Amino acid sequence: MSPGLSQPQGVLQFLDGEGVAAITNASRQWVEHVVIFTGALRELDLSSAKGFAGDALAGSVVCKHLFCENLDTPCRWKIHDGALTGLAARCPGLRRLSLRGRGEVGDKALRTLAACCRELTHLDLRQCGSISDAGLHAIMAAGPKLLHLDIGACEGIRCDDTVRLLAERCPNLRHLALDRCRCVTDITIQHIAGKCGALRFLDLRECCKVMDTSVCAVFESCTSLEHIDLSDCHCISDASIFAVACRDRELLTHVGLSGCHRISDGALKVMVERTPNLKSLRLGGCMCVTDVTLRALADCCPRLTELQLDRCCRISDSSIIAICRSCHILESVGLMSCSLLTDATLDALSRCVHLRMLNVLLCCRMTNGGAEAFMKAKHAVRFVH
Repeated sequence: MSPGLSQPQGVLQFLDGEGVAAITNASRQWVEHVVIFTGALRELDLSSAKGFAGDALAGSVVCKHLFCENLDTPCRWKIHDGALTGLAARCPGLRRLSLRGRGEVGDKALRTLAACCRELTHLDLRQCGSISDAGLHAIMAAGPKLLHLDIGACEGIRCDDTVRLLAERCPNLRHLALDRCRCVTDITIQHIAGKCGALRFLDLRECCKVMDTSVCAVFESCTSLEHIDLSDCHCISDASIFAVACRDRELLTHVGLSGCHRISDGALKVMVERTPNLKSLRLGGCMCVTDVTLRALADCCPRLTELQLDRCCRISDSSIIAICRSCHILESVGLMSCSLLTDATLDALSRCVHLRMLNVLLCCRMTNGGAEAFMKAKHAVRFVH
């Protein structure tokens, strides 16, 4: 025990960065001391603490704490394979691990993680560019226990067959993010739909080989789906949208279709009529969208909190006003480059009590006076104009 430090009294189960910062002159030595001597600690989050760095803290704090179950590594930490290997070996009960943005973490660490941490249920590997197909093969050892996997933007995963095998080995997945995994094909998504019927979250943004056949399979098999993002899947058409609308989708709350140029306004109208609990709809760049779809949205989706309509240049003030009147918990609205909108839209949005973010950049018919009136009414809103 370090001189001047006594063993902590009582039971501490959670320690976050704000708690550390609140203690005058808190140091890494103090944090190590608390973690080592507090056997009930279950979660360590230092994402808002200043002055801590990865390998040293992961090695000397987390790896000494044998009861660690949840670990989220802030992006400013530098955690390499050696430290992560030690963490995995000493924390066999680890259930949730986020390595988001850790370009320095590679396949070696994942092999140790898979071998030692058999209770792993949640793994976030987003933007871990050093991970390859071999590393993903190792992770599949978690098998049926793995519920949450994010491999979005992992450029080292290049084999479609690897992702397909993932569905075989991890059939109980609830959350799967594959966005920007450009190796993923239509056949693989069909396979995932057939094997992972319990999926609730599926992110396929920028998976440019995904087509209507696989999207239809997803909506046919994954009946508990709550969130799907198909933004910039340029091959999908109305067939995918009608697959959503073929039955009531009361569980579906988030839909992303930004950049899907081949879908029509009529199909979107039918979709929103069948998704009454929709909270988030992203249609940026869908040039087909008109007031017809937005009026249906106002009539059918009162729980809407996020609406993204950037570059939807055929919508007018009347439909936005209708949405503001019906969707009382609207928080975030994107209307960039919607050239028909005027100050009447700003006036309607200024009456939205819960609004936190609004983007009207390049809306050329809105005036400085309208913007000033909005800012006066909604000074706490993040306003881009």
